[in-house]
Amino acid sequence: MVPMLAYIFHKIDNLLDGEPAIIVLDEAWNLLDNPFFAPKLEDWLKKMQQKNAVVIMASESIEDVKKSNISKLISNNI
Repeated sequence: MVPMLAYIFHKIDNLLDGEPAIIVLDEAWNLLDNPFFAPKLEDWLKKMQQKNAVVIMASESIEDVKKSNISKLISNNI
């Protein structure tokens, strides 16, 4: 899963050109708990904001998001 998602995130990053965009991450808790993605997600979210993109993170349980390492970043941007 990690190599495929890393490639998809890379492609999304390269395709954004400043035009408004919406990116939806379903079952986002998988990314928040992943040791590869969790540290990179904070930088990626900041980069998406600079590229005029909105990131929607969907999850069935808000508790999973609250327990994540980047919960402060997410709650600060709400």
